[in-house]
Amino acid sequence: MERCKRKLLMVSQIFGKGGLERILVNLALSQQKQGFEVTVFTYAEEADSKFREILEEGGVRFVHHPKGEGLNKAVFTHLRHLVSSHDIVHTHDGGAWLHVVLCSPFIRCLRIHTCHSSYGERLSLKFKIWQTLFSIFTKHVIGVSPHLKFGLFDRYTYLPNGTELPPVKLLEKTEKKTARQQVLPQIDHSKVWFFYCCRFTREKGLDELLEAWSHIPEATRSAARVIVLGGDTEGGYRDELWDRVVESGLEDEVVFHGATDKVFEFYPVMDAYLSFSQHEGTPLTVIEALGCGLPCILSDIPGHSHFSKWASFFQGPNEAAEQIREFVENKKGESPVEVLRQRSEIEDCFSLERMIESYSHLYGSPFRS
Repeated sequence: MERCKRKLLMVSQIFGKGGLERILVNLALSQQKQGFEVTVFTYAEEADSKFREILEEGGVRFVHHPKGEGLNKAVFTHLRHLVSSHDIVHTHDGGAWLHVVLCSPFIRCLRIHTCHSSYGERLSLKFKIWQTLFSIFTKHVIGVSPHLKFGLFDRYTYLPNGTELPPVKLLEKTEKKTARQQVLPQIDHSKVWFFYCCRFTREKGLDELLEAWSHIPEATRSAARVIVLGGDTEGGYRDELWDRVVESGLEDEVVFHGATDKVFEFYPVMDAYLSFSQHEGTPLTVIEALGCGLPCILSDIPGHSHFSKWASFFQGPNEAAEQIREFVENKKGESPVEVLRQRSEIEDCFSLERMIESYSHLYGSPFRS
């Protein structure tokens, strides 16, 4: 006799090429394989076609209902229907949580919410009050970073993100030159390469990156390149930044590459990873960079506190400029032993398998008893 599968609904307000979406896709596919009937719902204006294709090939149902500005009655109605037909509803970030609780506060299901990022407004009393109220209707409230602790504490769980790590490639000088020419042939392979992978939004601190870069002495700057990898998700912001790059005469040193599905090819050819982000939960790109043995220079924010054992931190553009200058002028490669030790430590703390296992425990059995 065939057992009856439980239905799992995952809801996200965004569905681009970022870390949240990668986590959601990995969770959805893993639970579909374990036996759940999984549906992913997003009300984002645009949904990444590659991720959608991956989900549907894995048997996951994908539902896209663009919302537009403000609250949308049609989205609420659609979402209420989905919630009422699922056993478990897992929301990702605040907007999705708000929609699910408001459209269906008394529908019986197991509600799980994951808070992936932190913003200044979450410090306000108003924000804390509505988070506490919403947690009344939510069985498990998860923060991906220790500082994201909110709601009713007996329902709170700290569960850091996990990700698949790129393969470690300890390249000799000639191998690295060849690899660089294949990945980014337009950039001088003899320079020191810094890497930052992020969405082009103001919260990622790209203005501060450009300010810091302009503060580095020209002789040092000319020996380095900074490559920013990511799509423009805040209409026109990337063009605004590039105009600033040109006005500052930095167009030979700063590279805006755009989004790619082949980010794992970039880590082995880089010398160091940068993050100027103002708000983070557990950023996957920092995990991946550290897992490849890359030195990381990060903004001193709570979401980066996970990485204090392995990274260095800065407060403001001036400190960032000084740390980048020191790295360029004193650059030395990491020993293979140190790289592999760091890789092992990162795997222990932030593996994809550990994250999936932790969520599987919260979801319970994929079959009805």
